[in-house]
Amino acid sequence: MPIKIEDALSQWLINDYSKGAISKKRLYEEIYTLYRKREYKGEKITKIQISAPKTEQFHRYTQRLEIAGIIEPVNGKSFFHQDSKFYYVSSSKKVPEFSLLCSVYPYGYISHISAMQWYGITDRIPKIIYFTTYTKKEWRDRLRAEITERISSSLSTAEEFIPTYPNSGRHFTRDVQISVKKNPKMPNEVDEGIRIQDIGELFLDMFRSPEKCGGEQHVLDTFLEYAPSFKKKIIQYVDIFGTSIDKARMGFMLGSVIGVNSDKIEAWKYEKSNQRGGSRVLFPGRDFDRNYSSEWNLSINYSELHKYGTWN
Repeated sequence: MPIKIEDALSQWLINDYSKGAISKKRLYEEIYTLYRKREYKGEKITKIQISAPKTEQFHRYTQRLEIAGIIEPVNGKSFFHQDSKFYYVSSSKKVPEFSLLCSVYPYGYISHISAMQWYGITDRIPKIIYFTTYTKKEWRDRLRAEITERISSSLSTAEEFIPTYPNSGRHFTRDVQISVKKNPKMPNEVDEGIRIQDIGELFLDMFRSPEKCGGEQHVLDTFLEYAPSFKKKIIQYVDIFGTSIDKARMGFMLGSVIGVNSDKIEAWKYEKSNQRGGSRVLFPGRDFDRNYSSEWNLSINYSELHKYGTWN
């Protein structure tokens, strides 16, 4: 039985999309796809007379979805003012902010202290959500290729549907801090479409960016309490993806401080035995300290750990 395009859109959002929020660009892409196919799950769509919708038709169908209560503009900004980039999908049950963020930004993951909260390795309840994503170029290149394949159309057409690149600021009801990594590693996808930073990368980032993980003391407390439980995953991740300084920091903390015995850690000691310098410090952003680890050619620039070093 033939159906209207707004009914097809409603069914797609309710039955197939299965996420708590959607970007306007992703919604427009689906409208475009239905125009191209002229059918939805074998049912013909009526009153499509051109091959691709015009701008006013994108607006009209989105408006009808809003009036019907299928979608709701984020932060109450009505589509009629055409300033809404994202919509709640009203048919979905209430979902966490982490899930909403991952819904509208298809590449990236929850990271730093937000990931620590999800893994249950911090007692902090951060007000800010930390989200890590690709560079702008990689974001656009990946999405352009993905959308082109999905809509079976040209690159120039796909360009119209690339979602807004994430920027730090207010998203839904929370402040979000965006971090950018070139070629970030594949995150873990968990319940409700939430993408979470790999636990090995998370422990590594605690020393790369302690200010995003509760500060140096919180990083140290968390590491001492929880790193032994995740030592295999940390060592595996750092061994594959870590730089020389990453291995020095993790080797010092796991081997010298916690006392983990590992052939991988021993092997790190002999990799790139660089001269000790101002950049080789345990915590970046803090001054070089005369207390150092001769094993790791590393300045121990945090007083609580001086007992594991030697005074120069």
